[in-house]
Amino acid sequence: MGKAEGGALVALAENRGSGHLCVELSLSSGCLLLSRGAAQTTDWLPPGYAQVLQVAVPAEGSRGSAGWRSQHKFQMTSRSPHRAMQTPPLLEVDALHTPFRMSDGLPLLGLSSL
Repeated sequence: MGKAEGGALVALAENRGSGHLCVELSLSSGCLLLSRGAAQTTDWLPPGYAQVLQVAVPAEGSRGSAGWRSQHKFQMTSRSPHRAMQTPPLLEVDALHTPFRMSDGLPLLGLSSL
């Protein structure tokens, strides 16, 4: 999770393992707008892929800093899942949340230290 002043956050997952990674993320806040339109997301990433899971920014009219709570759960399996890869489903034009292949051997966007 990356955090910014004012309460914004970005949740990013990287699958550097050899199996399929499932990330379940739950965010709760009374003052943040969520990019996926849902507080709970479940995403499967094949080996070597990463995904921006959620972006949250303070809602218009929010004053001061924004607060939130988060929970996450990880699962790894050697086989490809036989269910939806992303829940809620991604739109075809959703470039922000579409999983992408990571560069081999290089930290992704310099964010791996967060």
